[in-house]
Amino acid sequence: MSENTAMSTSEAIAWFAEIFETTDSEISSETRQQDIEGWDSMGVLTLMAELDDRFSITLDQDELESINTINDLLDVLRKNNVLAE
Repeated sequence: MSENTAMSTSEAIAWFAEIFETTDSEISSETRQQDIEGWDSMGVLTLMAELDDRFSITLDQDELESINTINDLLDVLRKNNVLAE
């Protein structure tokens, strides 16, 4: 996938699974942060770096604190026109 190509929801979930070192079969849009072992402080740093590197998306502290589910992360991609609907 090229850097600026929109991704599907399933591709995004697979990408988040890779970032959080789990499998996409173990997560869905409704999966909560506390249910993903890899979604810890190091996982958040990796996520932030990947969002910036791949899509030039930066999140402020308020945005980070409002992300509690995979769907919240999908919303970040939607808001930044990265998620194809």
